Amino acid sequence: MRMHNMLPGLLAFTAAACAEQTTAPSVSDAGIDSPVLSSAHAPVAAGVVVRSERQVAVGWTDERNGTFVMIGFDPAGLCTGSYAFDMAPIQQVYRRDGSAAFQHLQGTGVQTSVWPFPSFNCALFTTVAPLARGLSDLVYTDNDYSGAGPANTNAFGYRAHGTLTRGNGTSAAFSAHVSYRFNGNQGFQANSQISLH
Repeated sequence: MRMHNMLPGLLAFTAAACAEQTTAPSVSDAGIDSPVLSSAHAPVAAGVVVRSERQVAVGWTDERNGTFVMIGFDPAGLCTGSYAFDMAPIQQVYRRDGSAAFQHLQGTGVQTSVWPFPSFNCALFTTVAPLARGLSDLVYTDNDYSGAGPANTNAFGYRAHGTLTRGNGTSAAFSAHVSYRFNGNQGFQANSQISLH
């Protein structure tokens, strides 16, 4: 809101500054080498970015309310042999030694279902109706995929949100997350939540 009110003044200042400039500045490029843009000549601390697509198949439990979410495919279909995984773009950053330093996946319109039990269970997926199903947007981030960084730096997790449809046909605002952090002394610590409103 505050930035929006500053916009007319900023535009007026920019227009005045441009109008006052009488000659274009010039810089000689004599003796300056052009940068070589390739991974082979990257700075020592730089990484190589690889973009691709990956199948999405993730699920987690909310222990507090006893629900389970599946994202990326229909679990009932998986249990009966008829399924298809959704695809989502992923970006991976590799260190110069080839280890994966960072991963980021962002999927839109991904199959999502929330179930009234706390774990993956084919007997229940094929006999119990989900609390809600539909499409959601999913983001996955891992700040040290290969675990090659300093101790206590590895954190990764998923978060998703969207509007799902309940069994009675009404809409439900869906949001969920699960995050993991590696603690060198205590192993992985997890925090998860699934909500329908």
